[in-house]
Amino acid sequence: LPSIRAIYTAPVKSLALEPRTSVSVGPAGIAEDRRFHLIDGGGRLLTQRQRPQLADYKLERTGYGLHMELPYMEVERGVNDDSIGEREVWYTHDLTYPYSTDLKVDYTEEMTSHFYDIASPVSAEETAIFQISPTNIPGATAEEYAQYQLVTNSEDIVVVESQRPHSVPLNPGAEVSIPADKFSIQYRRDLAQLFGLGQL
Repeated sequence: LPSIRAIYTAPVKSLALEPRTSVSVGPAGIAEDRRFHLIDGGGRLLTQRQRPQLADYKLERTGYGLHMELPYMEVERGVNDDSIGEREVWYTHDLTYPYSTDLKVDYTEEMTSHFYDIASPVSAEETAIFQISPTNIPGATAEEYAQYQLVTNSEDIVVVESQRPHSVPLNPGAEVSIPADKFSIQYRRDLAQLFGLGQL
């Protein structure tokens, strides 16, 4: 008799496959497979053929935390430098436990920025974040670069403060996730397992 040796699905079309122990099959096929898709700024469907970097990235443990790097299609608004529109950059993200990150963005071989975030929880509802953002972008002034960071922060604040429930569970088992989430998922697991924060 024929048998199934493995089941893989991609909840988001063109992202990496995830192993499954079981799936639901209906008239339209496997319910958990390719329920969502990605579009670009013009409303066009994005696939791995156009953007091979969509699929996945390698997450590594380090002596201090977590490390990942990947190519990324960034939409620049002309605030960071004179570039406007899409351009491919290289992201290197290092997390130092428990609450510090360094996002290094290589725009070209000669042009790089770092975005250091050092978080200091004030209470269960509030965190102070200290930011350092060195760059070698030609002509970038401290004032312009601070303004760029404030624009980015204002976009992020809306997402964070509208999150419900406010208390994010450290156990991501009840959530639907995509491969791109694995950095944050591993970080949340580590906060519980290594630092005894929350419950798994």
